[in-house]
Amino acid sequence: MLIMKKADIKKQEEKEQVHLFWETNIGISFFAENNIINIQQNESPDFLLIKNNDTKYGLELTQFIAENKNTQYSQAFMRYGNNLCNYAKEHYSINISILIDKYDKRKFSPKWSDHIDYAYNPGFSEIPPKNALNKELKNILAKNVDNLRSGKFVQEYIQIEDDYFKVSIIPFKYPWTNKYECLVNNAGMVAINPVKELQKRIDEKNRKIDKYRTNCKKCFLLIYVPDSKCGNYYSFSEHIFNHKFSSNFDNIFLYEEKTNKSYILN
Repeated sequence: MLIMKKADIKKQEEKEQVHLFWETNIGISFFAENNIINIQQNESPDFLLIKNNDTKYGLELTQFIAENKNTQYSQAFMRYGNNLCNYAKEHYSINISILIDKYDKRKFSPKWSDHIDYAYNPGFSEIPPKNALNKELKNILAKNVDNLRSGKFVQEYIQIEDDYFKVSIIPFKYPWTNKYECLVNNAGMVAINPVKELQKRIDEKNRKIDKYRTNCKKCFLLIYVPDSKCGNYYSFSEHIFNHKFSSNFDNIFLYEEKTNKSYILN
């Protein structure tokens, strides 16, 4: 069975992210006003936009995830879970989706200090040993192959050192993502209008603008903002959209996954 390589997966994700932008009102208007008739994947910038007169515009794509100590935990568990999804497809010829929960001891603790910590320091950041976790996940899968093939819901609990996890597996796509994938229940303190972090991400791309402009007349930046399932704990208000960012691009677009909306940054 064919399993996509990491580079191919990345390219496919980039195509999906740009497609989501094109489906928003701002994306549709930009496409129409500039007479774009074709989109080609490229390396630097990520996409070439071909106009009806063969003029080429560049579109560089980047992600923004607000800094948070719990982000690596969420992303690591998603990675391990998605690896299991691929393993199930390759070794057992079944497609699965996974949800991983960690039992939070603070929630039912008799100590008031634990409840305060639970409220003001939500979520988890300490990643358990990779090999131990992967072994337990594969064991759950191996024991339940027949159940999953018959369309049954599987849920089991595992212990890694002093921590307990609930692993839920279904042989269906998640309806809200339309994908077979792993999701992780986690939380984190929300970054409100992280202007400096966003500018830092833009600056990383500003430094490469000369390279991006080599084969295109204009170059645009699209910032894709994943939602909290990727460990992205943030909140934007009008402040961020009214802020004047320093940019070398002809325009900066921002797409929010959680709202399915696009914005033009100043």
